[in-house]
Amino acid sequence: MKILLLNENPVVSRLVSLSAKKMSYDFEELNAYSENLGNYDVIVVDSDTPAPLKILKEKCDRLIFLAPRNQNVEDIDAQILQKPFLPTDFLNLLNNKDINKHTPIDLPMLSNDENPYADISLDLDNLNLDDLPDENSLDINSDGMEDLSFDDDA
Repeated sequence: MKILLLNENPVVSRLVSLSAKKMSYDFEELNAYSENLGNYDVIVVDSDTPAPLKILKEKCDRLIFLAPRNQNVEDIDAQILQKPFLPTDFLNLLNNKDINKHTPIDLPMLSNDENPYADISLDLDNLNLDDLPDENSLDINSDGMEDLSFDDDA
């Protein structure tokens, strides 16, 4: 899978790149839109990076828009992943092609000045994605292969 990230945020960059590399996807990142982009399987656009979503949608199979939780996304023609997000949220979105692009979520009512994530800190340098399944590895125990015998009288 070939993924392009249009983004200027180092936290988003780290989360998406770690997730893409974990799944052995081809990954590119640009900090600004360019008219001479190639075609991609997935283009991910951060809300803080100006980009023409309609044009980008023609250059990919799937367009993912990273939006702050308080942003109105009704008029955005893309799959929405709300920030902040976990690497597993991003991978679940990538691997679930049938996801509704405007899946409603229930959020607590907050004032515009209140940030419910202000007390959360992410140590991205020590982020461990080893618990995620590796797409290129094969678990022979889950395929029932432990019951196979190589003896002649089986």
